Amino acid sequence: GFGIRANLKGYKYLKTAILMTVMNPNVTNTMTKELYPMLAQKYHTSSTSIEKDMRHAIELGWASSHSKYKESYFGRGVMQNSGWKKPSNGLFIDTVAEKIRHNLKGQISLMSL
Repeated sequence: GFGIRANLKGYKYLKTAILMTVMNPNVTNTMTKELYPMLAQKYHTSSTSIEKDMRHAIELGWASSHSKYKESYFGRGVMQNSGWKKPSNGLFIDTVAEKIRHNLKGQISLMSL
């Protein structure tokens, strides 16, 4: 995977944000006005801390993850001449949530056979 360690605060914030986005894809359209404040309220912290801790977790995970994971999730869209460009919080959350939704649709289709 992406190598984001579970002991990082940003990990639990990302996990919750991804689950929220799986359920409601529009939630990331207004990250600073809705998503960060909702997470801040849930975890009793500030929106600024939520954003910063998510960014930190993505940076650490991105630096340690294998390029095959980056390409399988993000394609070549985050590739630059100097290497892989770290995605924004919103792009990371949206992309992982979409991959989960896609996998769930496949599982639901198989169950209905």
